[in-house]
Amino acid sequence: MDSTLLVILIAIGFFVAATAIFSRTKRALCAVCAAISATWILLLVLSRADLFREPRLVAVLMGESAVGVMFLLARRWPAFALFRLPFLLTLTWLTAIIVGVRGDEAPTLIVLLALWSVFILIHLIRHVSWAGALWRRITACCRNW
Repeated sequence: MDSTLLVILIAIGFFVAATAIFSRTKRALCAVCAAISATWILLLVLSRADLFREPRLVAVLMGESAVGVMFLLARRWPAFALFRLPFLLTLTWLTAIIVGVRGDEAPTLIVLLALWSVFILIHLIRHVSWAGALWRRITACCRNW
């Protein structure tokens, strides 16, 4: 069976199960998010056991979860809108590590820490006119397209 078809069927199975469970428990959880997360977790375990050999599919699913978490945080914490880029890039880096992309991690970590520092500084001084304008432009990014 094709690996992509297998992944889609697994995700559908987890979606059906999550929908049934969440409807019985009256929990306001996202069945799509649960299905995608459960799928990549299962595939990651199977990959580690050498039973699934498509790390790119695992990475795609992990990326979908990263974007889902980003939107969840943005909805629940309005100030998070500023931090979308450093957050998403940090999750991209962590996903790459988890799926086995190896390299010298120190330079990437330094760049990510510098990026977080710049965005935290913008957040802290957003009441200064130029920083406030930059803050508004960055936070309007995904909202205005």
